[in-house]
Amino acid sequence: METNVLEFFPALEAGHDPKNYAYAKEQAPLGTYAAKLGFMLWSKSGLTINCFYAGRFP
Repeated sequence: METNVLEFFPALEAGHDPKNYAYAKEQAPLGTYAAKLGFMLWSKSGLTINCFYAGRFP
Protein backbone atom coordinates (compact mmCIF):
# COMPACT_ATOMS: atom_id res chain seq x y z
CA MET A 1 0.00 0.00 0.00
CA GLU A 2 1.18 3.47 -0.80
CA THR A 3 1.55 5.62 2.29
CA ASN A 4 2.04 8.99 0.59
CA VAL A 5 -0.63 11.66 0.72
CA LEU A 6 -1.79 12.40 -2.82
CA GLU A 7 -3.15 15.47 -4.52
CA PHE A 8 -6.54 15.12 -6.23
CA PHE A 9 -5.64 14.66 -9.90
CA PRO A 10 -2.63 12.38 -9.31
CA ALA A 11 -4.93 10.24 -7.13
CA LEU A 12 -7.44 9.95 -9.99
CA GLU A 13 -4.63 9.04 -12.39
CA ALA A 14 -3.51 6.32 -9.95
CA GLY A 15 -7.02 4.81 -10.06
CA HIS A 16 -8.40 6.18 -6.78
CA ASP A 17 -11.83 7.80 -7.02
CA PRO A 18 -13.19 9.55 -3.92
CA LYS A 19 -16.74 9.38 -5.38
CA ASN A 20 -16.70 5.64 -4.64
CA TYR A 21 -16.60 6.33 -0.89
CA ALA A 22 -19.46 7.46 1.35
CA TYR A 23 -18.76 10.89 2.81
CA ALA A 24 -21.99 12.01 4.49
CA LYS A 25 -21.87 11.81 8.27
CA GLU A 26 -25.23 9.97 8.21
CA GLN A 27 -23.49 7.13 6.35
CA ALA A 28 -20.54 6.86 8.74
CA PRO A 29 -20.92 3.81 10.98
CA LEU A 30 -20.60 4.30 14.71
CA GLY A 31 -18.39 1.98 16.69
CA THR A 32 -14.90 0.55 16.55
CA TYR A 33 -13.82 -1.24 13.39
CA ALA A 34 -10.68 -2.57 11.82
CA ALA A 35 -10.36 -1.09 8.35
CA LYS A 36 -7.80 -0.98 5.56
CA LEU A 37 -6.53 2.44 4.53
CA GLY A 38 -7.13 2.81 0.80
CA PHE A 39 -5.49 6.17 0.10
CA MET A 40 -5.05 9.67 1.49
CA LEU A 41 -5.74 13.04 -0.14
CA TRP A 42 -4.72 16.54 0.82
CA SER A 43 -7.78 18.69 1.51
CA LYS A 44 -8.51 21.67 -0.72
CA SER A 45 -6.94 23.96 1.87
CA GLY A 46 -3.84 21.77 2.07
CA LEU A 47 -3.94 21.86 5.86
CA THR A 48 -5.68 18.55 6.50
CA ILE A 49 -5.60 15.03 5.13
CA ASN A 50 -8.71 13.07 4.07
CA CYS A 51 -8.34 9.32 4.59
CA PHE A 52 -10.35 6.84 2.51
CA TYR A 53 -10.79 3.35 3.93
CA ALA A 54 -11.61 0.15 2.07
CA GLY A 55 -13.81 -2.35 3.85
CA ARG A 56 -15.12 -2.50 7.37
CA PHE A 57 -14.42 -5.44 9.59
CA PRO A 58 -16.39 -5.53 12.89
